[in-house]
Amino acid sequence: MSEDVQLHTEFESLATRLEDRRSVVLFAWSFGLGCAAFMGLGVGAKLFHDSVRVPKLAFVLLAVGLGCAAVALARLVRGLRLYGSELRDYHRFLAVRAQLGLEKPQFPEA
Repeated sequence: MSEDVQLHTEFESLATRLEDRRSVVLFAWSFGLGCAAFMGLGVGAKLFHDSVRVPKLAFVLLAVGLGCAAVALARLVRGLRLYGSELRDYHRFLAVRAQLGLEKPQFPEA
């Protein structure tokens, strides 16, 4: 009986942890910042290429682009680590569900 209660509490704990997929949010931020870095670096490089004198705005754009690229890479790494832990939790969730004898939900045929 005690083991059954432990499995139910672990099942509920894993279910609540898996409701919020935070890795997806980190991947979205990484993609958006990567796009901003690509645009900032591209415009900054174009300003350097087309101008006769050294443009001051190009330095700002390159700095912003490099900053966005660094933050995008950091968010991507955090997202990948979090995804790995979410995947382990999901596999544990399936194992606990099988131990409890719960079946997968049946969806009606279309």
